[in-house]
Amino acid sequence: KGSTRKLYSRRYAAGQGWDAAVVVPGVTGSNTTLLEGRLLMDASGTATWLRPNLETRRFTAAGGWGTPFLPPLQAGGLLSAAVMDAAGAIGVVISGSDVYNISLPAQANAWLAWARVDASGNLDAKDADVAISADGTAMAIWRERNPGDTNYSLKAARYVPGAGGWQAPVTIDGSFDTVSPLTAPRVAMDAAGNAIAVWHQGESLYHNVFRAGTGWGTAVQVDANALSSSFTARIRLAMTASGRAVVVWRSGIFALKSMQYAPGSGFSAPVEVNGYGLDAELGLDADGNAVVVYTAPDRWPAPTTGLDLYSRRLAWGGSWSEAVAIEPKDGLGVDGFAAFNREGQGVAAWVRGDVAGSSTRKSLWVNLLR
Repeated sequence: KGSTRKLYSRRYAAGQGWDAAVVVPGVTGSNTTLLEGRLLMDASGTATWLRPNLETRRFTAAGGWGTPFLPPLQAGGLLSAAVMDAAGAIGVVISGSDVYNISLPAQANAWLAWARVDASGNLDAKDADVAISADGTAMAIWRERNPGDTNYSLKAARYVPGAGGWQAPVTIDGSFDTVSPLTAPRVAMDAAGNAIAVWHQGESLYHNVFRAGTGWGTAVQVDANALSSSFTARIRLAMTASGRAVVVWRSGIFALKSMQYAPGSGFSAPVEVNGYGLDAELGLDADGNAVVVYTAPDRWPAPTTGLDLYSRRLAWGGSWSEAVAIEPKDGLGVDGFAAFNREGQGVAAWVRGDVAGSSTRKSLWVNLLR
């Protein structure tokens, strides 16, 4: 009513379709930031929504949305990244000037204690990401200001259960350029505790590999001088339990590129996924086959209308397929989002204008990948 906004949710069940829309109770406001945060779902279908301040809400098919709860008060940052393990436990990192970790056990409604991850003292530690392995270890990465100058380096810290918690942070980049403040770095892990970190530094993409029992290797520069220091590279990284991985990023201003990683042989050379790609989301199945969803004009580089939503597939070791439109190519589809599971299934959602050339009214649309 008026300028007051409410938040709605709908649940999809395989073989049954979409349930009716329900209001998320207790969430109202007059701005468009109500939906910020992270939404995670476990194997039983229980969903957990973490708002930026870590206000936590759980949804079950039987009971709907439960009462929100908060972790112990911790100053120094908002939600930066969250990950869920196979059992449904959630690990979170916050960053703003320091990096802290906190965990929520599966099906519990009470957070555990905070743990300090960085050791920067008075140095800024920002844009943290976290990954967790099936062996119980975890890896956090973040950009941190160098002592004595204004540039930022990439740091990493490893968590080992039963071995004192978070180990001392290490620097994993090797460039004198600053790690980009526009692009969040990404980390992923396999089931054996190996990890890959990918980040935007200067005007290039970099990656480094952590091998359990050996440690971090040497940072490698790729797509040299092709990334723009004025635009986000919007890195997307996914890794299978066996160690295969795919990374997708925005190169320059428009192009969407990717690489594949194979244990023992490393990364392939970068290839172009599409000449224009925004809002890219990446999915990876257990064999390493990938799917990417992105927004692009219909006839790039000479578009005649607005943006539409597209998808491409990548068979492991092969090449990207031709683009397939997920919705009608009428230029009314923008602001695309997508999420995928380990079976390669996914859902794409986008906000689509109801009338060409008008921004007065828009609707939410979805499409399923089964």
